[in-house]
Amino acid sequence: MKHSQFSPSQAARWLTCPGSVKAEKRYPDTTSEAARSGTISHALLEHCLISNIYDASSLEGEFLTCQPYGSYMVELDRATRVNEALRYINQRILEQPSLKLETEVKLDITTLEGETSAQVFGTADVVLYDRDNIEVIDYKDGNIIVDPNSPQLRLYALGALRQIDTVDDPRIICTIIQPRRLNQGYQSSHVSINMRSQPLLDWEKNTVKPAIHNALSETATFVIGTHCTYCKHLKNCTAHVANLDDFFDAISTETCKNSNLKSPPTEETFEISNEEISRVLEMRSGVEAYFTAVNEEAVRRLNDGQIIKNFKLKTRKSPLSWITTNEDIESIFTRKRLPKYVFTVSKLATPTQLKKALKSNRKLTDLQVKQIENVIEKYTDRKPGTPYLAFDKSSPTENEYDSPSNTDATVNMPACVL
Repeated sequence: MKHSQFSPSQAARWLTCPGSVKAEKRYPDTTSEAARSGTISHALLEHCLISNIYDASSLEGEFLTCQPYGSYMVELDRATRVNEALRYINQRILEQPSLKLETEVKLDITTLEGETSAQVFGTADVVLYDRDNIEVIDYKDGNIIVDPNSPQLRLYALGALRQIDTVDDPRIICTIIQPRRLNQGYQSSHVSINMRSQPLLDWEKNTVKPAIHNALSETATFVIGTHCTYCKHLKNCTAHVANLDDFFDAISTETCKNSNLKSPPTEETFEISNEEISRVLEMRSGVEAYFTAVNEEAVRRLNDGQIIKNFKLKTRKSPLSWITTNEDIESIFTRKRLPKYVFTVSKLATPTQLKKALKSNRKLTDLQVKQIENVIEKYTDRKPGTPYLAFDKSSPTENEYDSPSNTDATVNMPACVL
């Protein structure tokens, strides 16, 4: 399926950070178990609506098909969540019989012509409509609470407004159905907002189209924020580096200023305020996500033979593990007439536990100790450890390498402005 580079589902990011659009094109598409689960739930909802099935739990245990994941079995938990959407949609139609229902609606949302051409399009989960009303419904299967006034829903509403034959200024409703809201203290699994067409069209003119023009320009701007968390370019984004430089410069300046104080430091001088603590804690998830992404990129580059000043890869020591079954090892120790308490800790001890026990156990004879050590040596293996990043001032810098192969391995960080 073709996807718009200005995807409605990613609009919260590209409207705020236009530079991310071109930057993300450098990276392959990836998926996750959460994405797979969400796609399957959407497929189950669509199947029920098309097949006039009012209770998804009636399909429990059956196997259905969901592209691109193939067949899946309908589980009760998933069916229960989908039932929240079925109940809401069927109730809306019952209350307002004039409403027509469409699922997985392909929407052409906005198009730019002229020097730059771009198209925003996407697929809405459900659209209910008649001559006077349009309701765009988005089903969310995850835990992160979504606002119905999100750019994604507004873009879907724009597309529906253009494609559906209605009066000049229909009533527009944007609805989020999110069953997991009920697990977080909310009284209802759905939330809606009402809007009119003119404010929506003004938002397109003043916000959406300028952001698209910005994204397609040679000097697309990068803006950091909470929208960065799932950005593919996060690990290479120099906007974050510049922001960190400013942050640490500010800290350094303030520290020097305070250290030169002639009068004794006061509580106000050295303590951040509660408001500042709040701001720092709010930034924590975004900062941690950024450092995690950069750490993964650093490990990848070092594994590729590139050089990063002051850092190198080390391998964590992995524990010994038996190379045959626990029953086999127990049988071997038993045949050697070793007491069972030595090699079991409510269950068979791991090789590492056993080696520690040998150092502190004084009840074993030298022969028994030797027999255990021989079994450990013969029947264990050490798997490769996981690479991790370690600070090391002695590791070489780029300038210390003269060979063409090492020089060619280095790459520059991508520029912030594309």
